[in-house]
Amino acid sequence: MEPGHAVYFDNGITVTPVVLVGRAPSDVVDQRLFGERLGHADLIAEVTIEDLWERRRGAKVQRFVEVRVQEALLRELPKRSVETQRLEVVSMDPLPGELRGQRFVLFVRWSPSERPPFKHHLMIADDATVEVIRSMVAHAVESGYLDKKVKKRTRRSKDKKSVSSAP
Repeated sequence: MEPGHAVYFDNGITVTPVVLVGRAPSDVVDQRLFGERLGHADLIAEVTIEDLWERRRGAKVQRFVEVRVQEALLRELPKRSVETQRLEVVSMDPLPGELRGQRFVLFVRWSPSERPPFKHHLMIADDATVEVIRSMVAHAVESGYLDKKVKKRTRRSKDKKSVSSAP
């Protein structure tokens, strides 16, 4: 992963909704992070947290969530992906049990050289945030910056030759 993107795709979790119109310093920082994640994500999906747990090995604590993908908001899940995914979450604080059943937005950036081959960030989803994401993706598709669907490559038939003007 590019070093500049590591801040945005930190395998972290944000449990408070982003304030899209606020001007307080913390709101502006959250808005900037949201914009960077939205702009650099390879996949954005609405997910629900099904379960969460932590594993202790000595002084090291690993936190995990199991999410169920509800809807892809930007691009599609890779083929043969299961709709329930286990994600490691980097958090200094224990994850509250109230997160079970909550809707989140999952931002994913592919990183093939790492294991697992992606980095992510989970952000609690409220209706306004999901609507902003849908609107921005639709606008990018209409403007031609995003393809609606990946076009399949087709073989050009030998019978179909380009016609040039006859002399």
